Amino acid sequence: HEKRMLNGTFARAPLDHFWHWLYDDPMLAWLGQRRWLEPERVETQLRERIQEYPIGYAVLHQDLVGVEANANQEIIGYFNQHGDLFCPPVVEGVAVAWRTRWHPDGCLSRTPSEIAPGVFEVDLGSSGDERFIGWGWHRQEDVGATRWRWAGNYPRLGGDIVPDDGYLRAELWLELPPAHYRMTLLAQAFQQMRNVQIEVNEVLLGGSVVIETEVLGEYSFDLPVDVLGNDGAVHVIIRYDGAVTPQEAGVGGDTRRLAIALDSVRFEQVD
Repeated sequence: HEKRMLNGTFARAPLDHFWHWLYDDPMLAWLGQRRWLEPERVETQLRERIQEYPIGYAVLHQDLVGVEANANQEIIGYFNQHGDLFCPPVVEGVAVAWRTRWHPDGCLSRTPSEIAPGVFEVDLGSSGDERFIGWGWHRQEDVGATRWRWAGNYPRLGGDIVPDDGYLRAELWLELPPAHYRMTLLAQAFQQMRNVQIEVNEVLLGGSVVIETEVLGEYSFDLPVDVLGNDGAVHVIIRYDGAVTPQEAGVGGDTRRLAIALDSVRFEQVD
């Protein structure tokens, strides 16, 4: 049939013998974009196969999946949220490569760049930001002299938008040295102001902010040291109260759901 097959399979074997790989296998059919992601079933398969096959790497070619495709961000977010299965990825051009935790060479850190002593920054829109993003983001985008990502693109699981608690969300995964931090978003809302809350490691930080339109602004939250994990793991959920498409807003034909654009998220150690 002149199609590439999984390693170890005869290339000329009848295709119907392997139909389940294409449409019935939760992991392979999802990665092939032929069925919805079933998170628990795919996780179970990954835990078995990474060790038993074994699997050393997973490589996502964003240009082949489609940089603007929902599946692209869904795969990145799903792999990044399973830090016990996959190392932080390495990005080369449009390729995103994850080493698995099975691999004997181990993993690199997911600590963001230290732009000043005690100041760490996730530069959204920059090359390699796939290392930190979870679900909830659109592709990188140039806007004048700025390159950022819009929040508003959460995956569809079984055909339903999740979650459904009144707030949409965008996620980040990173590591920080234990300390007390001031967390600052450099952000701008689309078309209408957005109420934003921050959750870190399942703890809702105090207060909320209103993100303005028209111009990038700084919005800060207090991040206590006791919220960080013992290993420095940080799972950030940026919660916002809605999104709208440019088409719905009457400002073009873009059908992406846009809420807030983020240029960076900065973590500054404070006394």
